[in-house]
Amino acid sequence: LITRFRLTQQQERENALSNYLISLGSLEDDSTVIQANQFFRQDITFYQNDPLGDVRLFYQNQQSKLYLESGNEFRQVSFFGVKPRINFDRNKSFELETSLGRRVARADSFRNRSFNIQFWEMKPYTNFQFNQKFRLSVGYEFVNKENLNKNESELTRIQLHKVVSELRWNLKERNTLFTSLSLIQVNEIGEISPNTAYELREGLQKGRNAVGQIVFSVFLKKNLELNLSYDGRISEVQSVIHSGKIQLRAYF
Repeated sequence: LITRFRLTQQQERENALSNYLISLGSLEDDSTVIQANQFFRQDITFYQNDPLGDVRLFYQNQQSKLYLESGNEFRQVSFFGVKPRINFDRNKSFELETSLGRRVARADSFRNRSFNIQFWEMKPYTNFQFNQKFRLSVGYEFVNKENLNKNESELTRIQLHKVVSELRWNLKERNTLFTSLSLIQVNEIGEISPNTAYELREGLQKGRNAVGQIVFSVFLKKNLELNLSYDGRISEVQSVIHSGKIQLRAYF
């Protein structure tokens, strides 16, 4: 049983005892909040470390509020789900994560930045541990998202179909090579604004997409690690976008 909670607030109040107290009410309705973040996560795992597998239940609620000169902006992400895992043997396992939730954004002065997205997703994965060096995961992800109006009527529906593969190769001296490739089909029904489109499509484009990543970590010395990473994505209406990053990390 794991519970995580974090709350930070910046408030504007009169000179009173309330200046030194955290408000536990609704962030959206609190007019004294200038900036606030609230995070709550609950995980319950059954049959943990059992040779046959385990079952995990989870719930998460994250809220944020920001006061700008143009007005307040409020965002919330909440979802719950279940993730069972079955071990066929020491080298093969199957897991199925299913979740249901909602994403909300409200901007006082910009309606095109507001949305009310209800979603559910299903992610079956099969994991292969060939030996201590190689691990391969292949899976399929289905995500259904609906943007609703004030009357809870559907404005836009997005469905994402993803075929995902991930490979981790542990080299000598703690060096690792990680690669992933995702083939994604984005289906869209209804009208959609640019800001809502980014949330619904997860930064992808309508139609076929492909996203790849390569991360290579090498220890130059026992306390000096070099990370090289590459990310690439392509869609039907957009040419390949390449991005790379180099990071050097020292341990003392």
